[in-house]
Amino acid sequence: MEKSISVADVCRKFSQVLRDVRKGQTYVITSHGKSVARFAPFKDNRSTGDRARASLLSRLRTERVVKIGRPKRDETMVRAFNLLAGLPNNSPLSGAENDRPQKRKRL
Repeated sequence: MEKSISVADVCRKFSQVLRDVRKGQTYVITSHGKSVARFAPFKDNRSTGDRARASLLSRLRTERVVKIGRPKRDETMVRAFNLLAGLPNNSPLSGAENDRPQKRKRL
């Protein structure tokens, strides 16, 4: 059975409304006489989560393993800088070769 309750009443009586919902009561929340939300008990559906997890694991088992090696410290720092600066990782600043100081040409 659903009960109608205003937003203001929900704010004032939230603890009581939450206790009622835990016991199985469903509320339709209204604002200026119009229904805006439903506050209902949560139905734990573990079978959906179990199926999703099984599907993900089976897909991961079929993927090829790619060994890329351990990243170098310089590359990691440049990637972190680019991420913080909002630069794409293929920008001129990305890559360890651009981190080294340039040699000066002798005149």
